[in-house]
Amino acid sequence: MRPPALPFAVHVSRRAEFGHRWARARSALLIAFVVAPLAVLGATAAAVAAASGEGPAGTGSSVVALALVLPSAGYLLWFRASGRFLVRTRYWAVRVVSCGLVQLLGTLPLAVVAGGVAGVLCPAVTAFAVLAGTVAAARAHRTLLAAAGGAPAATNLPLERDLRIHPPRLYGTATIGADRLGWSLKPRGRYGFPGALVAGTVPFGEITGVRVEQVNEHDAPLVAPGVPAPPGPVVVVSTRRGDAVVAVKEAAEFAALLDLRLRLTAEPGWA
Repeated sequence: MRPPALPFAVHVSRRAEFGHRWARARSALLIAFVVAPLAVLGATAAAVAAASGEGPAGTGSSVVALALVLPSAGYLLWFRASGRFLVRTRYWAVRVVSCGLVQLLGTLPLAVVAGGVAGVLCPAVTAFAVLAGTVAAARAHRTLLAAAGGAPAATNLPLERDLRIHPPRLYGTATIGADRLGWSLKPRGRYGFPGALVAGTVPFGEITGVRVEQVNEHDAPLVAPGVPAPPGPVVVVSTRRGDAVVAVKEAAEFAALLDLRLRLTAEPGWA
C-alpha cells in the first residue's frame, strides 16, 4: 500500500521511513486533537441539556462549563486542523492534558447539578477522553520525531531543544529550522511568547562547521550578557563571522542533527 502524502518536506533518503511514521502518527494525532475534544464537547452538551431544567443553578453551571470547555476544545481542534502542530513540535501531550484539566474543571460542577446518568457520564467521558488524548499525543510525538539515527534531520520540521541555563529565572531554547539555526533566552514562563532577552539566528549558508566542546567554569563563554555557559558540553557553530556557542542540552545529539540537516539541505531530492 502506498504511504500517505506527507504534510511536511522530507529528503528522498528518508521518505519511505517517514511515510510509515506519518501513517502511524496521523491516527494518534486524530485521537488526541480531534476525537478526544469532540467527545468532551458531546458529553458537555448532554450534561447542559440535563441541567437545563434545574433553574438558576443549571444555567450558571452550564455557562461556566461552556466558557471553559468550548475554548479549550476549540484550541485543540485548531491546533491540529491549522497544521500548527508542525510548527510547535514540542509539548503535544502537555497541551492535551492542560486543556483537559480545564475541561474537567468546567464539567464537574455541571455534572453535580445535572445529576442522573448525564451527571455520571459527563465527567467520566471527559476524564477518559483526556487520558486517551494525552497518551495518543505522546505516542504521536514519539513516533514522528524520535531522533534515532538522526531521522528528523531529514525533514523540514523545526527541532527544538532546551538550553542548559543555570539561573532559574531564565529559560532558553535552540531550534534547528528548515534553513537556519536559531536560539533565544527569555524569562521563564514565556515559552511561545515573543520578546527574548537574547536571540540569535544563523542561516545555514553561513555555517562552516559544527562541533561539540567541553567548557569549564573558569573560561566559559557568555551565552548572554552576564550569563556564562554552564560547565559541560556545548555546541560550537563556526560561521563566516566567528563562532557561536549554543549551550544546548544533549549537545552531541543536537550537533549530529544540525550537521545532518546541513548536509541534506545542500542536496537535491526534497519533496
